[in-house]
Amino acid sequence: CVFTNNVSTNGSSGAIDVYCSGSSTVRNSLFTNNGVLSSSQDGGAIGIFAGTLNLENSLIYGNSSARYGGGVVLHWEGTTLNAINSTIVNNSAATGGNDLCLGDSVVTANLYNSIVLQTNGGESVLNGGVLSGYNTLTSDATWNAGSDNPQYNPGLSLFADAANGDYTLAYDSVAINAGNAAYLPTDLTTDLAGAARVALGEVDLGAYEYNGETWKLAPPLFTTLAPGVDSITASWTPVVDASGYRLAYAQVGEETFTTVDAGAETTLTLSGLVVDAVYQLKVSAISGNESAEDSEWSEIALVRTNPETPSLVVTTELDVVDAYDGLISLREALDYASSGDTITFENLLQGKNDRARAWRTYDE
Repeated sequence: CVFTNNVSTNGSSGAIDVYCSGSSTVRNSLFTNNGVLSSSQDGGAIGIFAGTLNLENSLIYGNSSARYGGGVVLHWEGTTLNAINSTIVNNSAATGGNDLCLGDSVVTANLYNSIVLQTNGGESVLNGGVLSGYNTLTSDATWNAGSDNPQYNPGLSLFADAANGDYTLAYDSVAINAGNAAYLPTDLTTDLAGAARVALGEVDLGAYEYNGETWKLAPPLFTTLAPGVDSITASWTPVVDASGYRLAYAQVGEETFTTVDAGAETTLTLSGLVVDAVYQLKVSAISGNESAEDSEWSEIALVRTNPETPSLVVTTELDVVDAYDGLISLREALDYASSGDTITFENLLQGKNDRARAWRTYDE
């Protein structure tokens, strides 16, 4: 059912006034642009004044009240609201409780797998009664009981386009798979749009289930690959919605890659590698969202570790050049040194009459 553009000029409840001794159920319904004009009346969309209302798979937004409860108001002893997979958002009330108002200490509201909040700030829930929440996302509710109720974070994705009245879930919404199917009535098998109520393994929050295809993260791209003698430091571009990264490496010719978890960092140093060897590197992004899949591996990059710097060690103080004597003199070291070679001098010996210094190393 759709309840829209209804106005109560002198009484309460812009769309539905619940006043019964038993239990009633509203399922798969949309309430928008309803209102109460009297400053002495409440309940822009729904007013519950006696009995129990079960609100299931329903969306209530854009309704208004000149006093309390722009979306839903509860008054008088024994009144109860059981909201299951419903979305009550961005309603307005002049005095308090823009989305939900528990107007008396003797009223009860139980919220399951629901979303009740103001996306642009402002008070959403005015709790003067007993409020219990179970897997329900709110912006400011003060709970009397319940569990697993996340706090709304405007910095995280939630709706597809709330600014234009689209309260289906965004592909990366925090409401996806955040519910508990144990709270669903057994005959509640579809959402407000008629799609499967559980699509990706667990029920979502609110009136709509996200039934879109899962999407794959883009692979990271290497930005720098800095080789050391036995190490390689790799850096890569960050990926939106990634919760972490995996780096895999192997020597060229090896079929099996070793995988390292880099956490949320975008730089990782591999150490203890083979000196002067060519390695294959690839990196992938790990999804931090239930509706997204890990990325494919990046293109393989090839990196060579640095060879050890060759070294010539002077082993005699004698100025001799004999290729077969097993000794290296200073002259030989200088003659045969090539670019990148290092000449090592040890154990300084002072010659007679302060002649030129010579160096000697004893091989053990």
